[in-house]
Amino acid sequence: MRESSNPSIPAAFGYPGHGPNARIGIAICHGFTGSPLSVLPWAQFLAQQGFAVSVPLLPGHGTDWRQLERSGWQDWAGAFEAAYLELAAHTDDSFVAGLSM
Repeated sequence: MRESSNPSIPAAFGYPGHGPNARIGIAICHGFTGSPLSVLPWAQFLAQQGFAVSVPLLPGHGTDWRQLERSGWQDWAGAFEAAYLELAAHTDDSFVAGLSM
């Protein structure tokens, strides 16, 4: 699992699966201008149930508008797809969830 040591600085994070749900992956996408911290409760709940969870930080998000201005939807879609494919490579079944603002 990779998390920020300072909760005010968002970072991508993931939880490995365990138990009977270990081979089921769920990639969660945070909302526009948000960060992985906005979906942390969902991710933690699913991880407690044993699911493998991945929550990427989308390019330009989680900092300030100047960073966001330098990226576009193609960057965000590409980053999420890469996180999903990484998760799918280590699980038998993979799902996506997200927060839309």
